[in-house]
Amino acid sequence: MQRFDGLEGARGWLAWTVVVTHILQLTQITNEYPILLPLRDLGDTAVQVFIILSGFVICHLILEKREPYRAYLIRRFMRIYPVYFVCLALGIVSTFWFFEVLTASPWGTSLAAGPHMHAQIASMKDGGLYAHLLAHVTLLHGAIPTNILYESQFFFLSPAWSLSLEWQFYLVAPLVMAMIARPGSRLLLVAIAIAAQVAYDQRMFGEFQLPSFLPGAVTLFATGIVSRLATPYLFGKVPFPGAALLLFGGLLLVADVTQIHYVLWAVVIASVWAGGPEGKPAGLGRLLDGKVALWFGARSYSTYLVHVPIIQGLICLCAVIGFDYALTVAFTAILTPPAVLLASDLLHRLVEKPGIALGRRLAR
Repeated sequence: MQRFDGLEGARGWLAWTVVVTHILQLTQITNEYPILLPLRDLGDTAVQVFIILSGFVICHLILEKREPYRAYLIRRFMRIYPVYFVCLALGIVSTFWFFEVLTASPWGTSLAAGPHMHAQIASMKDGGLYAHLLAHVTLLHGAIPTNILYESQFFFLSPAWSLSLEWQFYLVAPLVMAMIARPGSRLLLVAIAIAAQVAYDQRMFGEFQLPSFLPGAVTLFATGIVSRLATPYLFGKVPFPGAALLLFGGLLLVADVTQIHYVLWAVVIASVWAGGPEGKPAGLGRLLDGKVALWFGARSYSTYLVHVPIIQGLICLCAVIGFDYALTVAFTAILTPPAVLLASDLLHRLVEKPGIALGRRLAR
């Protein structure tokens, strides 16, 4: 199956962008240094590019593999669930510890808004804890509006809201691709997608703080799918700057390109297209397909899920030791990167890869 190494390298950059932004968000250091605010918001952009990339990759997988739905779903489940389950367990422990620390620490209000945190704690009463646990174990927590289950999308493991979204997409992606393959069904598919997005925007599905419910991310997934469908016609045929401009012009017609995630995707996929069928990106070179980028890219999924429990754990450890706020921020910022590197490498080698291998055997 055709590989796209440039996309693998891009995953590494995206994952570590999210790590940096969560360090800033969880320590609230941007309150002291507002100049860092643009960096804090880059995490949302990175996740949106992740979602577009997922639309591309799953479309490619379905087109190339052409396997039965059951085998496809087993492999997708085993690709994401083992690492997710481990990180969810860590997230549950770190979340309860985090609640305890922030309510008891003299600088706790510096790290979280008091009313917001107490609303999260209150949502676990009267059976709410079991509802949160069930929603997360089934990976459907992103599809539950916050007015039904408070902040279900990112309660125990905040990055996993997008994983729930991915799982929802996995469930329907083969049907979407089947409709695309039949010319008579394409207009119906477009109508359904537009109706779903409009209904989401009008809050007909409830209140969502993030586009964690599939109708809210239609445009993002569609961008990735259309990019993959266009790949055979553009692979190796348009030089890098020209490919980027071509895609950027197309996005002008269908999306708000003032949103930076579309611009970043245009640059990344144009680099892949310009590289040709050998899969080596042009223009961005080793930034996307170098050994370091590919190493981080291979571990990007583990990095993306494990870093928040680590950050929360380090903050709690600082509180137990008795550090003040400034020392807590410094300690967390310095130790998070090596801790995440170690944890993500172990998860990749001991959980992620064996899970993928088991998924292949079960699918056969």
